[in-house]
Parts: sequence; C-alpha cells; structure tokens
Amino acid sequence: MIKEATRDGLRAVKNVYDDKAVVPGAGSFEIACSVHLSEHCKNVEGKAKLGVQAFADSLLVIPKTLAENSGYDIQESIINLKDEYYKNKVAVGINVQTLGTISPIK
Repeated sequence: MIKEATRDGLRAVKNVYDDKAVVPGAGSFEIACSVHLSEHCKNVEGKAKLGVQAFADSLLVIPKTLAENSGYDIQESIINLKDEYYKNKVAVGINVQTLGTISPIK
C-alpha cells in the first residue's frame, strides 16, 4: 500500500512537470465548472437541461464536503464561493482555516 501511494504521489509530481499545468484546489475548479454549466443550461432545451443542471449541482460535492469538514455552514459557504466567482471571474476556493474564500492560485 505504501509503495502504491508513493508511486501515485511521484506520478502526480511527474504529471505536473510534464504537463506544466496544475488545477487549482480548494474546490475552485468545481465552483467554476458548476457556474459555467449553470450558465450553459440556459441555452439547452428539453430534458437535457435537467441533466446539465444535475451535473452542475453534483460538482459541488467537493466544496460542500470541504465546508462541512471545516465546521462551516454548507449553504452559506457555497453561496459565498459562487458570489465571489461571479464578481471576479477568477479561481476562488473555500478557506478551511477561516470562514471565507481564498485564491488557491496564490
């Protein structure tokens, strides 16, 4: 098990080096993708709209879990994250040390 975990960790570092890219954490990708899909949902017609919105909502599991595990109100945290993202259109994640948002890129 330890050998596999080491290999996975080293592989993650190798992938960052090879790809020269990192996805910001703290739930920021999930918030941005959910907001984008919710906006896209306005252009979708029929039953497909329900599927797009359901997927957008399902992406919020990660930031909701981060909020819950940090002892924060889940709904308030998600609303704060979405509001901050709408306002600045930059990656924003949940601050697990103090209630609020952070820039995971910094």
